[in-house]
Amino acid sequence: MLPLSFRSLVIAILCVAAAACGGSRDPVVETISVLEIDDSAIPQAVKYHIFYDSNTIISRHVSGKPAETNPDYPSGKVVVIRVETSDYPRNTAADTAYISELFFGLGASTTSIRNYFLQNSYSKFVIANAGVPEWVTLRNPLASYQPIDEAVFLKPVLELADVDWTTLDADKDGKITRDEVTIIYLLATADSKMTKGFAHVRYPAAFDVNTPYGTFTFELPIIQFSLVEESDPDPHTNPIRVLSTVAHEFCHSMFNLTDRYTDEDDPQYTTGVGNYDIMSYDHTWKMMTMYDRMKIGWIQPKVLASHLGKNVKFVNSESAPQALVLLKPAADPNQLSTDEMWIVENRYKPGSQGSFDADLPESGMAVWWVRKGTWAAGTDEVRLVDYSKADQTPTLYTDPGNTALFKKDAFNFRRDLYEASGSKSGLYFMNVSDVDSIMLAEF
Repeated sequence: MLPLSFRSLVIAILCVAAAACGGSRDPVVETISVLEIDDSAIPQAVKYHIFYDSNTIISRHVSGKPAETNPDYPSGKVVVIRVETSDYPRNTAADTAYISELFFGLGASTTSIRNYFLQNSYSKFVIANAGVPEWVTLRNPLASYQPIDEAVFLKPVLELADVDWTTLDADKDGKITRDEVTIIYLLATADSKMTKGFAHVRYPAAFDVNTPYGTFTFELPIIQFSLVEESDPDPHTNPIRVLSTVAHEFCHSMFNLTDRYTDEDDPQYTTGVGNYDIMSYDHTWKMMTMYDRMKIGWIQPKVLASHLGKNVKFVNSESAPQALVLLKPAADPNQLSTDEMWIVENRYKPGSQGSFDADLPESGMAVWWVRKGTWAAGTDEVRLVDYSKADQTPTLYTDPGNTALFKKDAFNFRRDLYEASGSKSGLYFMNVSDVDSIMLAEF
């Protein structure tokens, strides 16, 4: 047995070390679900700005009238139009059954566009098949319809597509708009290495289009996506190539979400989300950020503006609508600022049916920092607070790597949240649990 004086010295050293790490590691007595947090002290006006002020994002709520459904909110109806030209003939593998399964597949574990949005929205938003017409055949080479992201290409395609626009024109005003339908073109113009591929959203306007079902004006975003060419050595293995990229483009066209990868034209916009967001640069399968799901109107997290002093339990957000918004404390609750906030969720890759978080670098507690209107084109800035880095000014969290989510850490068990000014916000959390489908931390 160690002498008493030596044991006392060891205990003293351990206590000093614990204090240096940010506080006591004694277990918190009370554990509650994040859903049980009482946030009634947060004024409704503050919650209004958090949940209903969506900036450039298309929300299901009317700004200023949250009880009303936003008339610009997309219907979820999707038309998929396959187009061939004389120099880019159809890829025969992209038949109607194949396209219908990828976009509208119903099985719970099916990796389809329908199921991606169903899971992100907690079943509040349903993608519906509004038409997969037979291939549209344009007799001339593709170059003769340039630029293909304008009406010179759009009009002849819509004139030939066998789609009942009369039914889709919900308000019967002769205009087809984003709230009524989402349109995507598929052209077999990319080889399997994607050297000639493209995927983007464009905003052409086509007036007085004589379709098989009447004359309409089309004023809505159009998604253009390339299939593998029929002439490619192996065109039939996976003709659509990267379905997750299609989901990324749908987020643009339906909800006006912004890209969150590095802007080559403005280097200050270095991605703050890395590989943890479907809107990041690699476009592989990841769920939307909790910020996006909240602003679209699919979830209303609990709100805190102080340290609660309780162990808070989070079920993974892939399977349950659970998250927490943190605001910088203020003496007067009516003076709480929503220009800067933090959003916490448990991301657990196995919790995603259909493998929609399959390409998330890891599982763990995600802490998102959000600042209003400071990203490209005035959109809100979103950055992932990086577990692997020191607590610091959030703008310094750039391009997070593969260990950015929080998990149990015996040596750094208290984490302070800094605001954009570089000062401590007064918010912190402690004692994050092991990574699991249910995670805990003291907030």
